Amino acid sequence: MASKTLSDSPLCPPPELQGPDQIDFARRVDVLLEMFPAGIVNSYYRTPEHNADVGGVEDSLHTQGLALDLDLFGADETILTDLGANAVALGLSAIVYWGSGKSYVHVQARPLKDGSRLLTKRT
Repeated sequence: MASKTLSDSPLCPPPELQGPDQIDFARRVDVLLEMFPAGIVNSYYRTPEHNADVGGVEDSLHTQGLALDLDLFGADETILTDLGANAVALGLSAIVYWGSGKSYVHVQARPLKDGSRLLTKRT
């Protein structure tokens, strides 16, 4: 089985949007995917139109190829928080969503809007 990397994903930004920041982000996330191989990237790069269609915030880092959502179907809060903490250790930021059928982590290249690096949200 071939290794899965972010740059191999059809969800990655188009080549003209892949600058040094996007390449660095993808490398860090690749390490995270190696640590959590059950993770499925369900949202990475979004066009501004697609971002609006899915209810993303206007200035979403998804539209810059600097954020993604990593789903761990059925994972509990402990595993998801561990994923988030590992993302932070790699220099990323994370919001952990769990409960009510949700079990995913939003990972991004920059600190969260409140300046933190890790948040957990029960849904």
